[in-house]
Amino acid sequence: MTWKHLGTQGFGRLVEANDDLAAHLADRIAAADDLEAIPSGRPELSVVCFRHLPGGPARAATIEAADPGALDRYTDRLATLLQHSGEGWLSTTVLRGRTYLRAGIVNILSSPDAVDAVLTALGRISPAAARQAGLPAFDSGTVYRTLTAVAKQITGSHWNGFVFFGLTNREGRGAAKHA
Repeated sequence: MTWKHLGTQGFGRLVEANDDLAAHLADRIAAADDLEAIPSGRPELSVVCFRHLPGGPARAATIEAADPGALDRYTDRLATLLQHSGEGWLSTTVLRGRTYLRAGIVNILSSPDAVDAVLTALGRISPAAARQAGLPAFDSGTVYRTLTAVAKQITGSHWNGFVFFGLTNREGRGAAKHA
């Protein structure tokens, strides 16, 4: 469609519809406990950059601390698997030294249902992307008896749980020295 065909107001409505769709995506990201937008809040244009945080922010921070490039590898794999699935397409970009998914919404035929379907697909393919990126497996339904067991599950190697999580012993004197 051309500007001449639509007129300035018609063309403006199409741009606003894309901006509204980006705002819908930003709202969905803000409501989720495993997604993070940069910057947070509603976008001014129809571009939204975000990351999926496997297991939520606390687990993602632990993964990032143990292996600073892990979430970047994961985000790259997530974008690739989404593209291969045919269920959506997101590019990646590097912002503040980290890899983010980038949704540039410019299709006048896109809808809130399409945005929701892409987010659903990301959640479904997340475990495969995590495995391919080398992230440690994590089963949120498992009950761990000790912090050491949790630390081992996160890192894949033996750690003193108190030391790993930076906790003090019962007397409040620094991290505990033994498991």
